[in-house]
Amino acid sequence: MGCEVVVDGASGAELAAVADLFGRRDATFSRFDPSSELNRVNSATWDPVLASDDFARMLAVAVGAARETGGLVTPAVGAAVVAAGYDRDFDAVLDDARPAARADVPDWRRLRIVGRLLFRAGVTLDLNGVVKGETVDDALAFLAGGGTVSAGGDIATTRAVSVSVPQGDAVTLYRGGLATSGTDRRRW
Repeated sequence: MGCEVVVDGASGAELAAVADLFGRRDATFSRFDPSSELNRVNSATWDPVLASDDFARMLAVAVGAARETGGLVTPAVGAAVVAAGYDRDFDAVLDDARPAARADVPDWRRLRIVGRLLFRAGVTLDLNGVVKGETVDDALAFLAGGGTVSAGGDIATTRAVSVSVPQGDAVTLYRGGLATSGTDRRRW
């Protein structure tokens, strides 16, 4: 997923299961892999599109986040993210002083999911944030004795962990999850 994944408290088999989960989700949801399911769905010229169970579940989570935040968090930002210059993996992004292009973000309510059938109405999806957070949560479930999983600013834990935040501050997360995002480590 283009980020560092840190796992604490995993056995060898659990660590392998976590690595496999992240690998499968990356292969399914990467915008940078032409063969990913996300790119297949986004390039479809018809509705509905038949998606895998995992894809439909992640889109349902993303639509739920859009509903809960009044659209502040939305899976409909795909075209805007690409227009802004995030059109390739971080390793391939070069400095560019030109201002980012703009693209409208369509209303997330244009999206509809019926089982595994996705109705996009021309919406280009970007599910990265939701997929990463859900994958962290799902990976934590593999750790039978508990532990912590962290991936690119998303953390899930069953025990106390200190989480650094910008300007040298920290918060202690005793149990649960936390999503952080910033430009202190990467930016395009």
